[in-house]
Amino acid sequence: MAMVILAAVFGAALFLLMKVLHVWNVNARAAIMVNYAVALALAWAMAAPVVFEAIGSIWLSAMVIGAAFTGIFLLSARSTQLAGVAPTTVAGKLSMIIPVLAAVALRGDRPGTLAWAGIALAMVGMVFTAILAMNLLP
Repeated sequence: MAMVILAAVFGAALFLLMKVLHVWNVNARAAIMVNYAVALALAWAMAAPVVFEAIGSIWLSAMVIGAAFTGIFLLSARSTQLAGVAPTTVAGKLSMIIPVLAAVALRGDRPGTLAWAGIALAMVGMVFTAILAMNLLP
């Protein structure tokens, strides 16, 4: 349970930090790239010795995943700056629905009633958060 709480705290801190970058006039793209450079250096320093022949076949997929993460961070930073922390956080959590829908469409998986109810409630929550973020309610 402690790890779940820590993950939620650090996830929220990430979006808050992206909002503060805009307030401090820090280029979010540069900050994200520096983040990746520091993460690479720390991972390289802390990881066990690597046998490059053993990982030769995964370089392409690792580069695609790295590029995707960079894109996600850039989009999250931009969304946080434009829409705010709450809608961006909710949209980020709502993105967990995409793999479920892909499994239904591509693999024929059939989630139970409770899972569908959870997906529906998450969608309703996202709509209400967007409405509140756009100040459409009195």
